[in-house]
Amino acid sequence: GCDTVNNYKRSQPHWERSIMRCFDSASPEQCHNGVEWYPQAIATVNSYAGINSVWTRETSAAVCAVLSPRITWAENTKALSRFHKCACEGLQLIPSVAGLRQNVERAWYIAHSGDVSVVSGPKVSSFYANLMGDFSRVTVDSWMARAAGLPESSMSLLEGRRYAHLQESYQKCAVKVGYTPAQFQAIIWVTIRGKHV
Repeated sequence: GCDTVNNYKRSQPHWERSIMRCFDSASPEQCHNGVEWYPQAIATVNSYAGINSVWTRETSAAVCAVLSPRITWAENTKALSRFHKCACEGLQLIPSVAGLRQNVERAWYIAHSGDVSVVSGPKVSSFYANLMGDFSRVTVDSWMARAAGLPESSMSLLEGRRYAHLQESYQKCAVKVGYTPAQFQAIIWVTIRGKHV
């Protein structure tokens, strides 16, 4: 309701201060790695595109994005490669890969059909947009929530309006320091993960 929206608006300055503290702690190397993260990820995703008429850039990005929740990037790219190989060989059984069952099933459907309209949810949709080269969106995961000062347990609440307000906070911070929102998010992601490895 309206109260919830007002609470998020009141929380935003606190989130933004926490995000900027994380950004200020980033090393030059972390900033560089953050800026390079999406171009490298896009190159990886695109390397599987165009093998057949179904597996386009969009298919590749959608499969990757839908598989992404709760798995590492290394697991994600390994699963993408496996799905690509099995789909190109015409296999019908879902290969065994890391990921939430529902997401694995949806990604396998996309791999076979090329139907990217089933990409849904704020985080997955944002990640898909980023992998398609839209750097105005922000992929907010548990690391991004943590950098904003939110407890990790709040990730289940990162739907709808709260996600939109948190994304807006990242977009505002990015503008302040002259990065695209996706570049800025990747810098924060690299930095916050570096603190907890």
